Amino acid sequence: MKEKETAGCVVETDRSEKSERHPAQRSRRWQRVESRAIDWLRFPLAVGVVLIHAYGVSALTPAAMEGAHPLWVECCKCFRSLLSQWLPAVAVPAFFLISGRLFFKGVRHLSREVYFTKLRRRFFSLAIPYFLWNVIALVVQFLRLRWDVLTWDSAFEKFSFYVRQKGGWSVFWDSQSIGRDTHNWFGFPVEGLTAPVDVPLWFVRELMVLALLSPVIGWLLRRLRWRFLLLLMLCYVLSVWHPVHGLSTTAALFFSLGAWVSMTDRNLVELCRPHYRLSAVLLPVMLTVNQFFSMPAPISGTWQLMFLLVEIVLAVNVAASLSARRRWCFPAVLSGSVFVIYAAHTVEILRACDEWLKRCWVVDTPGWLTLRYLLVVVIAIALCVLLNEMLRRFCPFLHRLLSGKR
Repeated sequence: MKEKETAGCVVETDRSEKSERHPAQRSRRWQRVESRAIDWLRFPLAVGVVLIHAYGVSALTPAAMEGAHPLWVECCKCFRSLLSQWLPAVAVPAFFLISGRLFFKGVRHLSREVYFTKLRRRFFSLAIPYFLWNVIALVVQFLRLRWDVLTWDSAFEKFSFYVRQKGGWSVFWDSQSIGRDTHNWFGFPVEGLTAPVDVPLWFVRELMVLALLSPVIGWLLRRLRWRFLLLLMLCYVLSVWHPVHGLSTTAALFFSLGAWVSMTDRNLVELCRPHYRLSAVLLPVMLTVNQFFSMPAPISGTWQLMFLLVEIVLAVNVAASLSARRRWCFPAVLSGSVFVIYAAHTVEILRACDEWLKRCWVVDTPGWLTLRYLLVVVIAIALCVLLNEMLRRFCPFLHRLLSGKR
């Protein structure tokens, strides 16, 4: 009887130990799933950014489609907006979400030591690449102007005029207008988004500002919790925001959403998993509405936010599912080129690919123009990957500076 009781006691103790270990093991498993999903997402999101900027390539513009059958023109127009406008719209918000998640990961309270440690790391991973790529964009712009004129004096004069036209030192902050000026719900004017001379780096610019403001964001999330996110959502929907260039509602909302996931010890994949099927059903419906219907101003912001959240949920779920299968992982040569793809494709690479294919392409039927539009994207990405590999092999120090690797 005693032995049985002792045995029973031992068995019960083992079970209790297993039940205590189970939540921790489950948490670590979800962390591994989330980490693999985030790593898997980086390259597709970078491709999405290239697709967004490919919207302006000459292959499927109205001028290129002139004289084609109206049905073909409409089909190509829908394909272009689907591939370069609606599907990749998730790219930058998802990058902000991931950045907020990783910045606050394992941090409930940003002490002074932790804060300055993170700022020091972001100086190497964000500020230095940001400055260098904008300098490279300026040098490339000067060489392009030099190519168009016969003398160096004329090139310097045209380049000086170009810089003055862009606002002088603003070329490193907000010299490009990449968004439309609109009006919010209350009729007040809202300025469009701006960018530095290397346009995609507006994302890095906003990340630097968010890193500086991270103690404020953390404090607001601790005090207001979900109410702070709701406030940011209302600002996004109503287009009510400060006019200072360097911090948009998109950046603040999705970075704070990622920070909230970390500060509340939640898991991104575990949060999105229950809504996998719903998002897979909703996304085609919402894409169809975006393609064929124009939302009135009062509800366009709400619809856009819902659309982005559905895209993020589906993207996270797809990444978690595919990254769990090793055969679906991206090669290191692609995943390791993400920052260079993001920063370099607009530094004449995308435009040069478009111009080269335009000169080489003889056939101008809608089908062949669509193929040319896709080839511009593929070739530009391939050149960026090649550039990254050449820098990594032959100029490792410069590669570390340009890619933000400490």
